[in-house]
Amino acid sequence: MGKIEVKELSKKQVNDMLLQDKPELNEQLSDKYFASIYLFKDGRVMLVNEDGKGGLWKSLNEFNSFSDEDILQVRALNLEGWLDEDSDVSKILINATTLLSSMLDRKLDYSEQSLKAISKIKIKNFVEEKEVLYAILIYSCGYYVHNYGGQLSLHRRDDYLHTHVPIVLDSFGRTYTPYAEYLKSITESSKISLIQSIELERIKYNLLKE
Repeated sequence: MGKIEVKELSKKQVNDMLLQDKPELNEQLSDKYFASIYLFKDGRVMLVNEDGKGGLWKSLNEFNSFSDEDILQVRALNLEGWLDEDSDVSKILINATTLLSSMLDRKLDYSEQSLKAISKIKIKNFVEEKEVLYAILIYSCGYYVHNYGGQLSLHRRDDYLHTHVPIVLDSFGRTYTPYAEYLKSITESSKISLIQSIELERIKYNLLKE
């Protein structure tokens, strides 16, 4: 199968299609994906998010193929099972550091030496190794806060799984994700290290602070 195309829909387009085409709401798919899923008589599928915007697929087969792959990646990278809105971020940070310490068989802190040791960990399969990946992402936020400032917090992602990710907040409420470029390197097979990723976010922090 070639690349699956999804047509993005505005609120107006969604409302127009609901009124004109009168698609049927599929409760089973809606429950599965935490969004409103509508099936059209011609086979098309429409997903509507909480904000009223949506996406349109040509067929149910294309929707299922796209969604299963998309959800696999989202669930692998959103720290599901580690974080939710009631999480104690300080406790999660301790757990992450403990996991990495055990894996590397050394005591870790927020020094440059510890960061270098963690940066040498190679993630070959982010789905199978997601526990380690999660720990690295959370540690990067802890390292950032300890060395550059800010506060470790949680951010609710704008996705239909209602997931949460760790971020750093500065005193103005601006957000930083020290692991952003590193995470891209994992999913896109580029060569940005954790150290480089943190440094890029540090530069952004300094520029905004000035």
